[in-house]
Amino acid sequence: MNLIYKYELEIGKNDMELPLGSHVLSVANQAGELVMWVLFNTDYPGTETREVFVVGTGNPFNNRGGLLRFIGSVSVSPYVWHVFVGQVKDNEDKK
Repeated sequence: MNLIYKYELEIGKNDMELPLGSHVLSVANQAGELVMWVLFNTDYPGTETREVFVVGTGNPFNNRGGLLRFIGSVSVSPYVWHVFVGQVKDNEDKK
């Protein structure tokens, strides 16, 4: 079965435990909080660590040679934040 979960984001780098094989759908401002929605299939148990970066307009950041996927820009007054998601991180301790 497919489900969609919501996650709150912090400014900067977020190491997030997401359901295995999940797909980030979108980001938005919800009641003054920066949130991200993720689609996943409950038939795939387990989690994976993903890096999610929240960067303010005009701030430098490392896009890892273009490996980060742009999700969207969100206005949380008075700032505009830009959200990027990295690849699944290797987790040696999860074997």
